[in-house]
Amino acid sequence: MKARPRAGVTPNKGGAVGPPRLYFTARPPRVRASPVRPPSEANPSKALNPSANAQERAAAAQRAIAGGLSAEVRAKLDAGELIGSSADFETIMAELRRDNGIRALYYDMFQVSRDNLEESLLIRSNDPLTHFYYGKVLS
Repeated sequence: MKARPRAGVTPNKGGAVGPPRLYFTARPPRVRASPVRPPSEANPSKALNPSANAQERAAAAQRAIAGGLSAEVRAKLDAGELIGSSADFETIMAELRRDNGIRALYYDMFQVSRDNLEESLLIRSNDPLTHFYYGKVLS
């Protein structure tokens, strides 16, 4: 009975069965993109340089803060209509406290870790990761 090669395996010279033969063809070299050009004068905001036009942007921000909206925002703050927290804010704070507690645990700062994890549990008591690491701190 003659041995048949398995699927995906090609016989080598002399009829021995081995790995499939791989043939490589030369590929043409990849064409690289042109180097990054500075932004055009028509649209200077396309640059990824944060220091470009920093003075102008700071002045524009100050004008927007002191502009027409400042009176409206001040009136809402005085009336108590502008509230700075929401459910999303509380969730983010709970996650931040949890992450700080976990990091403190890894740096052997057990009291800081315990305080942060307790605060996280007070805000969001159904977080399993917080419960896990709080249990590690207590043990």
